[in-house]
Amino acid sequence: ETNIHACTGPQTPATIEIHPLGEHASALPTACKKISCDPTSYVERERAVIKSGYVGIMAFGCVKAKALDIAARTVEKMLQDAAPSVCQRLVARRVTLAVIGQRQVTSDMPPHSFLKGVMTGD
Repeated sequence: ETNIHACTGPQTPATIEIHPLGEHASALPTACKKISCDPTSYVERERAVIKSGYVGIMAFGCVKAKALDIAARTVEKMLQDAAPSVCQRLVARRVTLAVIGQRQVTSDMPPHSFLKGVMTGD
């Protein structure tokens, strides 16, 4: 089971985040003891191939390649039967999926850094 959030912000066209829940959280990388929020370490590390293009999978270096591969394959499965127009809009808007490390929070990601210190309803 996962918790999926579709977010937009002033610094990114659109981002989709997948956060593992419950027992699946143990599958997250344990190497994320100290988080570097250096924007240069937050890069596209994988791609989910969909109709008319791809969805970039973004992450910091502490996220394991296996987690990125699972995220990409999940997006591909979710969109395999989607209308071509849906995939075209995702590609045109340069939608990305962010996989965050075990000890990270959404505001650690550069596109969402504007949320640091902000109280939100969730």
